[in-house]
Amino acid sequence: MTAENQNFEVLEGDHNRIIFEVKNVDVGDVDKIFWYAGEIEKTLEDGSITIDEEKNEIILDLENEETHGRAGRIQHELKIVDIFGDISTLSQGKMIVKEPKRVIEA
Repeated sequence: MTAENQNFEVLEGDHNRIIFEVKNVDVGDVDKIFWYAGEIEKTLEDGSITIDEEKNEIILDLENEETHGRAGRIQHELKIVDIFGDISTLSQGKMIVKEPKRVIEA
């Protein structure tokens, strides 16, 4: 079952950790995970997504450069493939990338 309108806000250029609380699916039974937001792609395979089986959560980190220059609303989607080969869309919504009031260099 897809959780729709799962909107969230991040600040452009910041490191952001996004945590999806998963309902109706045991993340221990997940074989593949894909998350897309515009040109940004994350997968379990490439290590940019992790799972917390104890809390039944899917966690992804957005690096500073991934949101740099992308202020606005970007459609996002979280999909899984379970160990049986079934594909499910767990979340859809908008990632709102807001411009920061001040920009600093690391």
